[in-house]
Amino acid sequence: MHGMTTPRLAVFSPHPHLQMYTSQLAADLSLPVAAESDAWDMLLILEPIDTPPGYRLVLQQIGANAPGPVYVDFVGGPAGHRRRAAEGRKQPLARAAGLKHGALPFVIDATGGLGRDALVLATLGCRVLILERSPVVAALLQNGLTRALADAATAPVAQRMSVINTDARVYLPTLSGPHRPDVIY
Repeated sequence: MHGMTTPRLAVFSPHPHLQMYTSQLAADLSLPVAAESDAWDMLLILEPIDTPPGYRLVLQQIGANAPGPVYVDFVGGPAGHRRRAAEGRKQPLARAAGLKHGALPFVIDATGGLGRDALVLATLGCRVLILERSPVVAALLQNGLTRALADAATAPVAQRMSVINTDARVYLPTLSGPHRPDVIY
């Protein structure tokens, strides 16, 4: 890893009505707020939307050949399709989580990522705690979950999901009694 540098990341929104949220998110993540003219490697952008919380959080690499934005969307897109077309308990993920004979285990998704597997498990009826060690990815997950809770069709599934920004290696050994999961995924 010699010679590699951490990408410069800042929080940004060009919309004045989102400045309070922008400043709060930057403070929560210990990141700077980018001015429009600043040069950054990556931006965590608050894009205005008409549903709560009023913005979609997007991670965007900056540059001519940068890939598209990264965000969590449990309502639409591929994850929403996966939620709507849940293949049931016969799919490999459901079998791996022990979903059989009406069992609805409490699952900890120890490597949350963008929450796609957690969404499938919650769609099948499991209560799912998502652990994500990256504060930025945890913020993306929480924003996606907040937006899902505001959507009437997705809210019943989203109510079975929660997110904690933590390292599973530190968090899991602290659990006891009713806080222990049935499945660690």
